[in-house]
Amino acid sequence: MAELIKYYYKTFKEFVVKYYEPLIAVFVLMIAVFVGFYHRIYIKGIEGFYLPQKMFFSSFLYILLPFVAMVFLRKTPYDFGIRVGEFHLWWKDLVVFYIFMMMVAGVFAFNNDRFLSFYPLFKPARSSLVKFLIWELVHLFYMFGWEFLFRGYLLFTFKRFVDEKIAVIIQTIPFVLLHMGKPELEAIGSFFAGIALGVITLRSKSIFPAVLLHFFVALTMDIVAIFHATI
Repeated sequence: MAELIKYYYKTFKEFVVKYYEPLIAVFVLMIAVFVGFYHRIYIKGIEGFYLPQKMFFSSFLYILLPFVAMVFLRKTPYDFGIRVGEFHLWWKDLVVFYIFMMMVAGVFAFNNDRFLSFYPLFKPARSSLVKFLIWELVHLFYMFGWEFLFRGYLLFTFKRFVDEKIAVIIQTIPFVLLHMGKPELEAIGSFFAGIALGVITLRSKSIFPAVLLHFFVALTMDIVAIFHATI
């Protein structure tokens, strides 16, 4: 029995020592998602702005917790894609992928009443330009937090321990799972989007093309949905 305990203790210790950075990254992801989900119900504030405040709260966690981990690990934001990177590459990728995603959305989403009625998530944005602009600003901040957590902190951490292709797959799995509850086609498409966003990030060495691509697609969906509701 003592030998068995000693064996498992040694194995566990060696595993933690070798992979402590990915383990911390998974723990940070877990805490960010769980706290954002379980404690957003306590958010109180401006009447009618519960959803934007909830998303701002989640975004704050997605940014703050990885930064705390960075300080602990003596890393810098630069190590996790907070930089311009290969701009001459990523602006082209941004345009190409945006056009492709809009073509796919045009076939599967823009003629789907159920899909269009889902957006924008913040329904008051349909009837007020001010609320629409506030919502989209919060949405942009949310996309930055989202991409920083997945394509920045998680992807670049695993990239240092496994093959880049495996790292892209690893960060895609929780990304897809967090799309549960979205329209079915979008939830399925999140798998391909997660792969594409991961590849763009690694190719450009920056999270900013992923942030902008994710935001512009969401912004277009909101505009099309609002336009569709008025005709």
